[in-house]
Formats: sequence, C-alpha cells, structure tokens
Amino acid sequence: MKVAELKEEALARGIDVKELARMNKDALLNTLVAGSQCIIKTDAWNEVVTLRKTFADERQKAAELERQRRQEAAELERQRQEQIYKQQEQKRREEERKWKEQREKDRAEEISKQGEFHSLKVPKNVHKCKLAFTKDLCLHGSPRSYNAACTECGSRYNVEYSCEQCDFDICDKCFKEKTMTPAEKKAEAKRKAAEEKERQKAAAERRRLKEEEEGRRRKKWDPKTHFADKIVNPSDKNKDPDGNKLKGFTVWCSDGYGYDGWHSYEGAPAKEFDTTYATKKEANDRARFLFQWKNPWGYGAEEFNDSMICSDESTKTGLAIPREFRQYEHEVTNMSTKDGMVKYEVTPADSTTWTVSVVPDAAFAYLENATRTRHYHDRKNDSQVDYEATAGNFGYSFHCF
Repeated sequence: MKVAELKEEALARGIDVKELARMNKDALLNTLVAGSQCIIKTDAWNEVVTLRKTFADERQKAAELERQRRQEAAELERQRQEQIYKQQEQKRREEERKWKEQREKDRAEEISKQGEFHSLKVPKNVHKCKLAFTKDLCLHGSPRSYNAACTECGSRYNVEYSCEQCDFDICDKCFKEKTMTPAEKKAEAKRKAAEEKERQKAAAERRRLKEEEEGRRRKKWDPKTHFADKIVNPSDKNKDPDGNKLKGFTVWCSDGYGYDGWHSYEGAPAKEFDTTYATKKEANDRARFLFQWKNPWGYGAEEFNDSMICSDESTKTGLAIPREFRQYEHEVTNMSTKDGMVKYEVTPADSTTWTVSVVPDAAFAYLENATRTRHYHDRKNDSQVDYEATAGNFGYSFHCF
C-alpha cells in the first residue's frame, strides 16, 4: 500500500492526526500491524463513508434552509418597517397640511382686522394701494417690523410703510426718493456723487497708508537695512576657512538634537564652518544674520523676531526670548567678556537646537566636532527673505565668549 492509503487506514482506525504527521511508511506499517485486515476496503467502511456524506449533505441543506428563513424574516421586517414609515410620513404630511391651512386662515383674518390701518394715500409710483405704518401691523401674531424687508432695496432698516394685501414694504429712504421733486432728485444725486467721491478718496488713502506701512515693514526686515553687503553676500575669501590666514574670526553653526531622552542621539552635532571675517564686528554681524535670517526652519526674520520678547540684558544684540517664557527673562543674561564674541542658540519645541557662534580662526580647529565643510543653510540668493513664513514657539538663550 502507498503511504497515503496507509494514512487513510490509520485515520479510519482512530489514530491521532498529529501522530500520523511524524510517522514514515515503516512506522505506519508497525502501528497498523502488517497482515491485519484493511478496514477501508471492507463493505462496512464504505457504508460508514456513505452515511457520513449523507449526514454532511443534510447539515448543508439544513444550513441553507436556515439562511433562507432568516432572509425571509429580514425581508418581512423591512417591509413592516417601511409600512410603518409610510404611515408616519402620511400622518406628518396630513398634520402639516392642516397646520398650513390653519395658518393661512389665521393670516387672512389678521389681514382683514388690520385693514383699517391702511389709510395712507401715496403716489402711484410708490404703490397702487393705500399703505399702513409698519409699526402698527402684525405678521402671524408678531410685529411685522421684526421681519419686514424693503421691497425696493431689501434693507431691513427703517422699514416705515407696508401693504398687507400685496405683501409690500418700503423703507423711509426709498419712500423719500420716490416722492422727491425733480430738483430734489438732482440734489440727491449730487450728494451721492460727492459721498462716493469721498469714499473713494478715503479708500485710496487707506491703500496708500497700508502700502507705506508694508514698505516700512519690508525695509525694516530687509537684511541690507541692518548689514553691509559683505555680511549678507560673503565673498569667496570669506567662505574660505583659510581666507584670513588664521588671523580673523570664524562664524560656525550647528543644527541637531540634544540628549533629550526622546530623539535619537548620536552625540553633539557637527560645528560647521560658515565664514571668516577680519574684524570681530563683521563676524558678530554675520552670526546674527545667519542665526535670524538663515535659520534651518525657513522662518522669516520678522516672524522669528515676533516670537521673541527682548530683555533689557539682550537688546544690544537684538536677541529675545519667547513671550510665553517672559517671567524667565532674567535667565537671558549678557555674559560678554572683553573679547565680545557672540553665541546664539535656540531650541523650538520638539525640534533641533540651532546654534551660531564666533570664535578666533585659530581656535575653530580645536572645537569638538568642528568641520571645515561649509553648511547648507544659505539659500541660492542670500539676500532673499521669506516674509510670509510662520514662526514657531521658541525657547531661547544667549551666550557670549
């Protein structure tokens, strides 16, 4: 017998399937006992197999009948709910129809009772019927003036006269215009023209003031207003670490996460070379420009500044701290020594720490993680400023050497 037949015989004899999975042909023959009668080839086993198939077919048929029964019950329930909804909708519509009929009947009676108020004769160009004062009339039990709108201009302000039969309302302004003499109409047109001219003049003045203010704002935050061209657009010599032959001052920057226990930390970020300048003042100016105008988040200088509040101890450098931390302003101190080389540092919430500092050229090579490779924070056009950038919330600190 083949292995498959042996396994079938073992299953017929009630041997566990897990045991069969671990048996080879020899183990199966030993378990079944070679020479014993083969159950699966007897007529009795064929009858068992036939009964099993019959039972399986009966179970499948019963399951199908149960499924059909549930579908029919669900359809009957859907039809019942649909019938209930139709009855409710019909009842609602009937009640709404009766309510509208009663409302129209009450309104007709209201109009009839208020007919005596319509005693004001007006020119035909205003209205063909006699009018009443709007304040004396009601509309569905409430003062008509609450909902009246001028038929001529649509205004709900100062509606003075109404005709209920025609559902007509007119405001005081439109009434006066329609009852004017030719001379009065001419004077009114002249007055309106003067008002329009004055309005346009005022609008033009507002635009001029707004444009002037925008110009002052842009000029204020144009880096060329604060810095010399050599600071905004450093020369190739300034961008060369050996440009001043180690006799000048180096501006460096770094951008990376600190050891905050949350972000991945692979040590202090690299201190990347920016520029070198012959004088300390030029290097300090470049550091401020790089820090505020060329920050790694792309914030505009104005937005960067607006998120800060300058303290008395840091106004000389133009630095500041966040508004939400104003009570801690005393922590921003000016630690400047006689050397006066600045160091700027800022850490937005859940972000990297951005640092810009100035050191002597000769000292830069000895800083931890210092690299002569220049950073990538300069845009193609260094003088271009993103005025519309949105600033974040900054935690801010200031240091000097």
